[in-house]
Amino acid sequence: MKRYLRGPLEVIYSRLYLAVLEDRSTSEAIKEVVLEGLLDLTSLPSFLPDLYANYDCSLASPNLFERTVKFVCKHSFPVSGVFSNSQTAALHVVAAALTSIETCCSSSSSSSSPAAHNDEGVRESERLQRVKLRKRRYTAAADMFNRDPRKGLEMLKEAGLIHTPRDTAIFLKVGQGLDKRVVGDFVGEREENNQAVLKEYAELFHWAGDSVLEALRGFLEAFMLPGEAQKIERITDNFAKAYYKQDRSEIFNSEDAVHILTFSIIMLNTDQHSPNVKKRMTVEDFIRNVRGTNENKTTKKPEDFPRAYLEAIFKSIGEREIKLKDDGGSPSSAGPMQPSG
Repeated sequence: MKRYLRGPLEVIYSRLYLAVLEDRSTSEAIKEVVLEGLLDLTSLPSFLPDLYANYDCSLASPNLFERTVKFVCKHSFPVSGVFSNSQTAALHVVAAALTSIETCCSSSSSSSSPAAHNDEGVRESERLQRVKLRKRRYTAAADMFNRDPRKGLEMLKEAGLIHTPRDTAIFLKVGQGLDKRVVGDFVGEREENNQAVLKEYAELFHWAGDSVLEALRGFLEAFMLPGEAQKIERITDNFAKAYYKQDRSEIFNSEDAVHILTFSIIMLNTDQHSPNVKKRMTVEDFIRNVRGTNENKTTKKPEDFPRAYLEAIFKSIGEREIKLKDDGGSPSSAGPMQPSG
């Protein structure tokens, strides 16, 4: 499967199929329709193997194969002893899944060059097993991290999965089931190791071509921003440094300018959407607050950000709040990056 298709397909499959099926409020008629669609998919020989290899054996993705199999197997057995239409459909999906897997195995064993194909198949199988084992350990460590970050990281160290601050940063970005609040508190701490992890964490994001607001939205979706001002300062400072390295817009004269505007955007977001604020900031107030903060490092003279750039930020924040509270979602994907070692 093409890497750029994984994200969109994950969203489509999770929301159009699994979310509907797993929702207890979904009617029997709707479940039957969705399961009939799932039956068509599972009848494709490559669908389930691809689902397992690309999602269940990916550190950055949810276990879609596991969720699918668990649901259809559980739903196939009636509680009352009488099959409903949706339960019958689920049983057909189970049968189709078994047939699909059998077909896939049969086609592999009947390859025109069995020796070479088997060697390749064995290597791929061993690779998937290693990744799946690592993912299970990541999941167990994530559960422990949510309760005690130090113990969670110790689990990963003992398993040989993290060796450097970058390894830890990758775990925080792709680990499934991590509590966003705990991640935010951890990277915001002032200890040297936490700050080394934060630096690496910010540099895992790719913002080429994104405005500072687009980048900030994506960054703050990955964890919950702590409420403590000093932690916010440390987090936004590292965001600014990482963004400035990638920025090609020539709008910013320095990392400090990015940092000042980033902090101002967070303040603007609170001002525009907090029910406790009675008199809200105007666009002129926002522009005035950051006037002269884009200092030219060559001439040492204060410069302003482009007015149109600031107006666009103000408009976007007013129309769409940056969600700073945990929505229960999982961290975003880090793509192909893997821990060292």
